[in-house]
Amino acid sequence: MRLGFFIGLTILVFSFVLSVLNLVSGLQLSQSMSASAEGHFIRAILALSTALIGQCSLLVSSQTWLEDLGIQQLADMDRARADRQMALAYSFAHLITVVAAVITGTISYAGSFPIVHGILGFALTIVGLISLSFWVILSLRLSNR
Repeated sequence: MRLGFFIGLTILVFSFVLSVLNLVSGLQLSQSMSASAEGHFIRAILALSTALIGQCSLLVSSQTWLEDLGIQQLADMDRARADRQMALAYSFAHLITVVAAVITGTISYAGSFPIVHGILGFALTIVGLISLSFWVILSLRLSNR
């Protein structure tokens, strides 16, 4: 299941990169009409789908990885489970902010800065980075066995 975990982690990194690129293009859209609103929307849908696929892959593969390890060292396993729970909480928050940003983006228009959509864009990038960091911490903790 390690391969599935690292594939999910790679997909999540790709989703984070898409989110950052989309944040930049969103800022360009708020400055002028020259940036592509369609490209911004397509990147948002891609970021949403890759985040969903990556988070689901990490959810399933991390549980299987924990079960495969068994109870070798109870204290370390409890810490790994706690890390997984934190990663899951941030993953859920990340998915909610991505969906909310996509929804609020559909009612925005180029040339102005939509406050709610802009705040959600920054929030999803930050929460995505935190979620990604928790998954990396969990992978480091589990791969030390």
